[in-house]
Amino acid sequence: MHLLGFQGREALYGGAVGGGKSAGLLAAALRFVDRRGFSALLLRRTFPELSKAGGLMPLALEWLANTDAKGVASRDGLPSKWLFPSGATIEFGHVQHEHNKADYQGAAYQFVGFDELTHFPKSIYDYIGFSRQRRRMDIADIPIQTYSSANPGGVGHLWVKERFIDKREPEMLYVPAKVWDNPGLDAAEYELSLNYLPEALRRQLMSGDWGAFEGAAYDLEPEAHLVPVVEIPPEWERFEFMDHGLANPTAWYPVAVDYDGNLIVFDEHYESEMLVSEHAKVLLEYRKRWYPEWLDYDGDMQRPHPRVFADPTTGHRIGFTSKNGVAATIATEYSEQSGGQIVLIPGNNDRAAGHSRIKELLKLDPMHHFPDWHPRRGEIGAPRLYVVADRCPNLVEQLGGAMLLPIDSGKSFAGEIVDDTWESQYGHAHAALRYGVLTWPDASDRQPSTPEDPRTMALLEYEKRQAERLHGAAKSRYVNA
Repeated sequence: MHLLGFQGREALYGGAVGGGKSAGLLAAALRFVDRRGFSALLLRRTFPELSKAGGLMPLALEWLANTDAKGVASRDGLPSKWLFPSGATIEFGHVQHEHNKADYQGAAYQFVGFDELTHFPKSIYDYIGFSRQRRRMDIADIPIQTYSSANPGGVGHLWVKERFIDKREPEMLYVPAKVWDNPGLDAAEYELSLNYLPEALRRQLMSGDWGAFEGAAYDLEPEAHLVPVVEIPPEWERFEFMDHGLANPTAWYPVAVDYDGNLIVFDEHYESEMLVSEHAKVLLEYRKRWYPEWLDYDGDMQRPHPRVFADPTTGHRIGFTSKNGVAATIATEYSEQSGGQIVLIPGNNDRAAGHSRIKELLKLDPMHHFPDWHPRRGEIGAPRLYVVADRCPNLVEQLGGAMLLPIDSGKSFAGEIVDDTWESQYGHAHAALRYGVLTWPDASDRQPSTPEDPRTMALLEYEKRQAERLHGAAKSRYVNA
């Protein structure tokens, strides 16, 4: 089996449920237990997941109970560590919360395995999977490896899909798991039982389809919602929305509103570990192309005034005083660092309302025509929200990967809002969109067209001069009164 013969650093055995992924992970950890000094760690997110029927700990007991390996540190009758005659060890652990990763500080392993990797945030994977591994010189021929199993879905769906499916490095291994891989499962019967499930869940569990998963918050149709770069008339209304972060990304987007009230998100600023001053400098440069000047019908130069709907926490005090002597906030920092050009308006943080509004805007309305600037112009069944895909990759990814708060979470609004844990870790573009769509301007006003007939043009010019003369006379009478 390719998985067990792999000598590289990182591997994922992922896809369909029932493909024997946990067994494959345990088998990979057992390859070098005949070597003194070898140690392996196998992880699940919670202890019940480790110890339930079919979990790693019962599976290890089934495989090793009648061997010369010794199970120790038992919990609920299941060994959490196995010692082998060579001196090698395999441990089982769980990392339910972010701070629990520190429990493994100081440990050193040659093999780390994550069972159901999509249940873990990337930060835990990086810390334990890479910083807790050591190469011992007496077993230097044994590769240092991080293996994982996973099904599509879960809070880590997006980052796992990006790392192992969409942007996998050449030296990494991905082995697709199929139901038919498991000789201990009646695959035909299992496949028949899955036919009763919703389509997205069936594709996820049966085929390991990373593009479809149960609990998706939105139905994103690329041919409808995603558009190429659009030539946006300068007179269209515009606004911006943002979600601020420091260690987490700051997500910032401009939106144009066409004559029919359709929204087009047309660019993206998505960066982490930048100071407010650095964000402000970049954004002021972006605004030069986001807000081009234009001549209105009367020949006056116009440039829209930017409005930014922001994470409402940007108005909270941050512990010091601004240059103007007022309590400093993230909002005042943006204003000061931009010379007053970036003014944040607190957005509406109602999660249920935000999710509902985004769904309404993405809905394919059988009575609504695709606009003239869309590749499908004139067809019916159009949404109200569009995204320029090449310019806004993070927003596109998050709209496609956003998860509803699970019904069995026990939290308020379960099934009605996007999972707040997912959003806080991976959904900053989505959060910014929520703030923006709950407040936006009306459809752009169409500018009067300039007639081509010179006689008509002359008449309009005469009427304009007459109106200006009458206005000036009225103003003079008012001043002299």
